[in-house]
Formats: sequence, C-alpha cells, structure tokens
Amino acid sequence: MNTMKIYKCYQVYGYKEAFFWQPLKTHPYNWDEITVQLPEGAELVKTEFGSHAVKLANGHLCTHLFTDWQKDCVVPYLVDTDPTNPKKVHRILLDIVQEGDTDEMD
Repeated sequence: MNTMKIYKCYQVYGYKEAFFWQPLKTHPYNWDEITVQLPEGAELVKTEFGSHAVKLANGHLCTHLFTDWQKDCVVPYLVDTDPTNPKKVHRILLDIVQEGDTDEMD
C-alpha cells in the first residue's frame, strides 16, 4: 500500500476545509497532516519543476490535489483525464489512512 502525506487547512480562502500538497506559508496555523492511500500502482513523484504529483499506474501525472466538500465531510481527490477525450475525466477519491495534528510547519 503506497501512501502520501498531504495537509488539511481549516480556514483558507473562505472555505471551511481544504487539502493541499504542503502547508501554505501565508496560513501558518490550523493545519493537520493527513496520510492518504494512493490508488493501486500509483506513486508520489516530483515534476521537472519540483512540484508534487502522483504518477498513476497508466502513466498519467496528476499534478493537482482537489477537495470535495460533501454534506458531512471533506474528501481529497485527484483527477485523471482520458488522453483521447480530454473532456472525459475520472475523479479518484483518496482514502484517509491517518489524520493527525501538526503544531509546526516545515
């Protein structure tokens, strides 16, 4: 099981909660470190520009992390696109394995 760490902020940009690859320096508080399970065959990589990305088993790179605001919770997810039809997208919900507090930001 491949996992990765992401961060959840509780007050940012007018949203109640949102997920990010790393804590924002402009909001040095209200962060929880979250461990999520990656899809089967996926791995955490860095792009040529040094940004985080998830390389899926099909070779596609997911460079953005999204937040789904559901009725009673928030869920992090990735988006995979079909190379033959860019309008066709597939949302990949990430299962939270562990949620914990972080007092300091790196």
